[in-house]
Parts: sequence; C-alpha cells; structure tokens
Amino acid sequence: MIEKLDVLPFPLRQSGITAYENQKDSWIPIITSRGCPFNCTYCSSCRIWGRKARLRSARNVVDEIKEMKDKLGIRLIDFEDDTFTMNPKHCIEICELLKKENLGIEWSCLTRVDMLRDDVLRSIKDAGCTRVFVGIESGSDVTLKRINKNIKTEDVRKAVKLLKGYGFIVCGFAMYGFSWETEADIRKTIDFMREL
Repeated sequence: MIEKLDVLPFPLRQSGITAYENQKDSWIPIITSRGCPFNCTYCSSCRIWGRKARLRSARNVVDEIKEMKDKLGIRLIDFEDDTFTMNPKHCIEICELLKKENLGIEWSCLTRVDMLRDDVLRSIKDAGCTRVFVGIESGSDVTLKRINKNIKTEDVRKAVKLLKGYGFIVCGFAMYGFSWETEADIRKTIDFMREL
C-alpha cells in the first residue's frame, strides 16, 4: 500500500497517443485517491485499495490534467475515485486549483448520496463539473440495508433533487438480482430509477 501517491508517475498516455487523438471527445479517466472507508458488501474496492483513504495532492492532480490537455488535447475528464467528495477539503482544493489554472475542461465524478454538501457542490460546479454519478444501487430499503449501503431511498431522492438543483446531469448506478430479492424488489429498483 503506497501511502504517498504523489511519488507515482503520471500514466504514459503519450504511448497511446493515436488512441487519444481518436478519442478527444471521450471522457478520459483520472484517479485522485485510493482506499474506501465504507463497507458495501458488493464492492471489492476496499479489498484492492484498503479502507484507509490515501490522497494525491491537489497540485499533483491538476498537473496531470494540464499534461493531458497540453500534450493530448484532452478536454473531458472523468474522476473515477470511488467517492470524489469523500474529503471535502481535498475536493475543494482541487477545484480551486482547476479554477485558478483556467484549463477550460469539463469533468464528471463519482460519489455517494450521503457525501454531498452545498459548499462542495458549489465548488465542483464552478470548477467545470457537469455530471455526477451516484450509487443508488436499489429502490428497496431492505436491499440497501442488507448490502450495508447505509442510505435509504429517501436519502437518494433528496440527493438527486439537490444535484439537479445545481444543474448537474445526474447518473445513477443500480443493480438487482441479489439472492434474497423477489420480482417485486427488482420492480422497485426499476421504478425508482425511472422516478428519479
């Protein structure tokens, strides 16, 4: 487990430059942290990266984005951290640097519905975020409890409303087919996603 992630070099994207030239309108992934403190039963992230969150510095993250833009012309970034807003201070630091550098990029991120705060949402919006992916997982409160998501469907409704209020495109992850689920549970998830 590498504690200081800034020691890692940036990915050698230049070696695949032809692929990137053909994907200038594609969302290119970047990761700013490793580790997840949550305990969702379906997820392997903590087994891969551990439970302790380790963060790259904001400067390191923005320098990688600058390199992607300057060398490859990339303008669409997808932050693929398990929960980009998990550490509000770190998230806001990245956003402040992005605004200062005025890179003109558009970006998206992944987060949890219980990790949204107004100051963070204002900051990511001002820094160019247009899409937020959230783990909704199920329309059944029973399933949400059994998978240790520690949220309820009402929390999801509030979060989606909040995100839409800021003008974000909201994308939700959902799953069904757990061993205990009935057809009615599956229908709840499908209907819930349609409602949202």
